[in-house]
Amino acid sequence: MHMSLDDFKREVSSCRHLWRLSKDENPQTLVETLDYTNEELYPGIDVVMTTLLTYPVSTCVVEVA
Repeated sequence: MHMSLDDFKREVSSCRHLWRLSKDENPQTLVETLDYTNEELYPGIDVVMTTLLTYPVSTCVVEVA
C-alpha cells in the first residue's frame, strides 16, 4: 500500500473527529483500536495498528559472564 504522509495525516484527523463525535467509549488499547477502526475507510491506520501489534512487548538480552 502506498500512501503519502499527507494522506495518512488526513486519515488520522478524520478518525479522531469520528471518535470525538462518538458517544461510545474510545478504544484504550491497540487491539481495541484495530477492532474499532474500519479497514476500508482507514487503510493506513489499519496497517500501522497491525504492524505495531506484531512488535514484541519486550526484548531479552543475553549477558555473557
